[in-house]
Amino acid sequence: MVKANTKLFLKSTSDWLNQRVNFLIKKYTQGLIYTATKDLKIKSIQNVETMSDKESAASGCPFCTLPSDRIIHENEHAVLVLDAYPVSPGHSLIISKRHTVSWFDITTIERESMLTLLDLAREKIISETSPGGFNIGINDGSAAGQTVPHLHMHLIPRYMLDQTDPRGGVRWVIPEKAKYWR
Repeated sequence: MVKANTKLFLKSTSDWLNQRVNFLIKKYTQGLIYTATKDLKIKSIQNVETMSDKESAASGCPFCTLPSDRIIHENEHAVLVLDAYPVSPGHSLIISKRHTVSWFDITTIERESMLTLLDLAREKIISETSPGGFNIGINDGSAAGQTVPHLHMHLIPRYMLDQTDPRGGVRWVIPEKAKYWR
């Protein structure tokens, strides 16, 4: 069953595959990395939750292999970067240095390090763009929308009139349940 689903997934990416020099694809899907050849034969399947930091970096985890010029600030356990696909000006990511998938798998010290960078990012954004508010979020697990299986926190600045009616904020991840004030 996994192989059949994987082949369907990989078929939809065949255009992308053809552009790759080495004809390999490493795609994160529900906590697994599928590696396949050009003819869509599966070479390997790895569970990212059981990978070491060294293995995750070697597998192409984008947060384990961040170029140093993307890092705005860092401390012992986390880094601060601007999101490569920002939702709004100043959208930042606070990323655990240790390769782990979930907020619930890190230590208290690692949490404090991430929250320290969250505060620093907020101060930087306020001084540069003066937003009217913020959304703070962690997509923890594939069911929650996590697409990169490496713990990271979003700090999304919100600006007056960036949405017609911003009430409900993060509740809109499930639109039919967001508007509780009807």
